Amino acid sequence: MRRNWLLYPFKKIILITFSFSLLFNFSIAKNDQCSDVFSAKNFMLSPHKLKEDESWGNDVFQSNLESISLFFSASKNLPITQTLERLLNADVRKSFFKLQSLSKVYENLNPDEFKQLRNFFKASEDALGRYALQHDLRTMAEKIQNQDLLNFFISTEIESQKNLSELLQKQGWVNQPEKLSSDLKNKMFEINTLDNAKQDKKFLIENLTSDTNKLSKEIDESKFDEAEIEKGLHELRRRLRWLLIQIGSMDGYTVRQSETDLSPAVENLYQQINRTYGNLEQKIKIASPSPQTPAPIVIPRKIELILSYYVKVIGDFKDKAEVFIAFDKAMATLNFSQGQKDKIFQALKTNLNSEDVDHRKLANEFQKSIRETQLLKEFALQLDKVNE
Repeated sequence: MRRNWLLYPFKKIILITFSFSLLFNFSIAKNDQCSDVFSAKNFMLSPHKLKEDESWGNDVFQSNLESISLFFSASKNLPITQTLERLLNADVRKSFFKLQSLSKVYENLNPDEFKQLRNFFKASEDALGRYALQHDLRTMAEKIQNQDLLNFFISTEIESQKNLSELLQKQGWVNQPEKLSSDLKNKMFEINTLDNAKQDKKFLIENLTSDTNKLSKEIDESKFDEAEIEKGLHELRRRLRWLLIQIGSMDGYTVRQSETDLSPAVENLYQQINRTYGNLEQKIKIASPSPQTPAPIVIPRKIELILSYYVKVIGDFKDKAEVFIAFDKAMATLNFSQGQKDKIFQALKTNLNSEDVDHRKLANEFQKSIRETQLLKEFALQLDKVNE
């Protein structure tokens, strides 16, 4: 019987693990106070309660900058390698991503200036992502117990860690986090031309609606039916995820509301996924801080959950595909025989609980589902309706 990948139950990705055990066996600081300081949650600062004449964007930007600054200020007396190990585990890592996303959201206001900010945060986030990936690849090499591959990925992990260290020091996060945070905040306040919550709300809703409608049109045209996975399935995920990122970048200024008048097609899709995968409300964890403004942006809850489910399903396959590609390149570099490669690929399949997937077919199934249910059109419609 043909498997319906749209309703495929998730399996844990064994790859994702953050127990760092590289060559550096630094002892954890013995001071109990230091241990408390490095509780990941301690670095995440919530947006402040705002009045209607204050800018949402400025406040979210500032709270994320302060979170990163606090992390690096508390890390000043630690070896840089230990700081980076902790950074992999810390929630504050999300702040780099949110700042990159926020800069992109506001880019229409001042393209040149906000693009510079976005590139600054993107460089940090990309280097962090490469380090995390190489760490995970080294962890997987340990699991399949091949010494040549393990040595290879230890080397690439050390190199990615070195590159991240050099970048963060060059940017100023390591040595002058408070000054850098203050300079970036002042820059944001200078180039952000939205002065109050009403302007922010209108701008953000228009942005999200425009991007939703644009993606809907491209899916109607089957744009993501591509032989290359990067141009097809992966790009589809990136575009769907971007809608969710826009929402997430404004945590504290949004509120979720379950739709009571969804179109029958979208409501049926929601119920179908619930029956097959399980309760989306319980299984898809979406951070939803209490609104910090009297008139937050209302987000249609059920459609957000469906989109989050789709992004997670595709992400599961994407992460596994990245592992196979990385190991294939490593084995080519190490001149493995075909027999050795087959053995390693089989070990990867076992460890990742993976099976062969036709990525182009999967991308088309997602596009068909979104197109036939008019999911994105309904999202734009509901977004407009609940924010009137």
